[in-house]
Amino acid sequence: MDIRKKISDEELVANDLRTRANQAINAKAEVGTVLQGIESAKQAVEQQLAKCRNQKSIANKEQQQKLQALKAALKALLAADLEYTDAHIVNEALRLQIAALEEKKREVASLQVSAQAAVGSATKACQ
Repeated sequence: MDIRKKISDEELVANDLRTRANQAINAKAEVGTVLQGIESAKQAVEQQLAKCRNQKSIANKEQQQKLQALKAALKALLAADLEYTDAHIVNEALRLQIAALEEKKREVASLQVSAQAAVGSATKACQ
């Protein structure tokens, strides 16, 4: 009976080992599936990263072009502003000169009237 008990015990151990081996095989298959999923996800992320880097490179080039255009526009704006300021200064100087000349014209006209009156008085005095 002792041998039957040993055999029965050994059969139980063997069955337990088979069960564990099957569980290990199943776990290994599940781990393999999980690893494949992780690898697929990794590749997808790497593709997205490469695409995003490419888009960023394109966007960066476009930004640099727009910056150059902006700099050129600002340079042109500055030049136009200087030209406008110069024209404004000339216009204002001419306005002031016209005002001064008109005042001088009034003074000369007043002197002319006074001189004509003096000529008239002198003429009368000489007669």
